[in-house]
Amino acid sequence: MQQVLTDCFDVFTSHWYGCYEDHYQYSPFERNEMNVYAYVANDAYNGCVIGNVLERYFVSSSGIGIYVENDVPLYFSLNPSTKQMCLSAKYDNKPYLNIENKLPYLKYTICNENDVKQTHLTMSSKYIDNPRGIPNEELFRKPI
Repeated sequence: MQQVLTDCFDVFTSHWYGCYEDHYQYSPFERNEMNVYAYVANDAYNGCVIGNVLERYFVSSSGIGIYVENDVPLYFSLNPSTKQMCLSAKYDNKPYLNIENKLPYLKYTICNENDVKQTHLTMSSKYIDNPRGIPNEELFRKPI
């Protein structure tokens, strides 16, 4: 029997940012719709829902932030009709293999500050690494 853990959040009371890159993406992301989908990097131009740029970090205009741990077998859904974003954890055959036959877990941190700027400063200092070097200048001169 497969165990699935799910927590849902009302996201239509404010604007939400972060998350993933999509071929047809609207910002803020609560304007999008997505069925339950594995939260892993894919190619959005080849029909995949989630693109190759994604963070397990979500922040709202009302000062709420959510960060999901990197080792959670994460699935994501966004439903405008229920006005909810849902985070789920489950193991399956692809992409989250369960070689050790462990139970899934859903571990995340919620931060609530006075505004989005303070939330981002607090959470990014704890969960987002700073760059470790300077990019090659050719990336800026000849980006493609």
